[in-house]
Amino acid sequence: PPVNHVKVNVDAHVGNNRVVGLGVVIWDHCGKTQVSAVYKIVASWKAEVVEARAALYGIQVALRLGYPRMVLESDSIQVRTTIMKEARGHPQFSYFLMKLGN
Repeated sequence: PPVNHVKVNVDAHVGNNRVVGLGVVIWDHCGKTQVSAVYKIVASWKAEVVEARAALYGIQVALRLGYPRMVLESDSIQVRTTIMKEARGHPQFSYFLMKLGN
């Protein structure tokens, strides 16, 4: 990421019995890992909603730790596209992404 920014890499996994795992790794501009975190929840979400929730989780972790300038990295094309279009896509994506302001 650029100087004074961090890269927030997020991923998600849906396991057995509706167990959803959310993960985030945050790197500084030198490539040094600053933090990694995981969160487990039981939910009946579609895959694209799980990916959106991972993005939200990653952004929330970065903000809580004092990193307001970030580059979000996700393997979900729909998450990246929706964020770039200011959450005007899928209603469930918009809901999770709007939670950032709360």
